[in-house]
Amino acid sequence: MEEKEFNEPGFVVNESGSGVFKLQRQLPPGSKLKFSDAFKVLGKQSGQDGKDFVKWLRETTFPGPDWGFYSAEGKPFFSDSKKSSNKDVAPQAPEVVEDQAPGAGKTIRGKDKKGAKKGVEITPTLILETPYEQAEAIIDSCRDKNVLRKALTLSQYLANKGEHTRRLMRRLEQV
Repeated sequence: MEEKEFNEPGFVVNESGSGVFKLQRQLPPGSKLKFSDAFKVLGKQSGQDGKDFVKWLRETTFPGPDWGFYSAEGKPFFSDSKKSSNKDVAPQAPEVVEDQAPGAGKTIRGKDKKGAKKGVEITPTLILETPYEQAEAIIDSCRDKNVLRKALTLSQYLANKGEHTRRLMRRLEQV
């Protein structure tokens, strides 16, 4: 089985502000990776050769504006019109929204029922650490299924928490 040689001159530069681990190596900011080294790792997988391989590399492995492709020092591999196109951005990359929705980041709390502590976030440990009489009110006021499930799981491992377990099961059926 012969390995193909890659003769296309050039390299990829990490132009982002942080290091990245790609192609079985660490690429700190400003570091260069020769196309021939990338071809050794991804040549068979891509099924491409020459300029087609470099295009494939840009679309799949190094998408986005953080990567610069150069044929020589200071000489871009792709024309400037392609660099600013939307094809550089990965298709699954989410769009950055500058303005937040109104009310974003605010904590919304429901009405507390009898005896539940106001302003305190309900956690599984809070439910299980309180005596059953007070925990009853906390469990009834909790609407978060994840918290109830975690508290139920924890209660099954702790001694003398049978009442808590039964109440949590009942509440999970209701929610």
